[in-house]
Amino acid sequence: MRDRSIAKSLALLELPVGSSRIDVQRAYRSLLRQYHPDRYPNDPQKAATATELTQRLAQAYRELEAALREPRPPGKRSPQAINVVAP
Repeated sequence: MRDRSIAKSLALLELPVGSSRIDVQRAYRSLLRQYHPDRYPNDPQKAATATELTQRLAQAYRELEAALREPRPPGKRSPQAINVVAP
């Protein structure tokens, strides 16, 4: 279940499996600039759609960051990249 959620987050941020933390940050910031609601000051409908999308992007970013930070068993290093088992 968690792998599916991570896979959806990767897809939303347009990232491949194995993306690093830096890749996640860059993709998030780039998409956030592209779809930020302030880019549509004269079109409330587009601004509302952009607001919804930026909220989904933020949630995906939080999920991927948490996956990269989750504790590992002793002897295992922290992951440098996100790996997902295909659903």
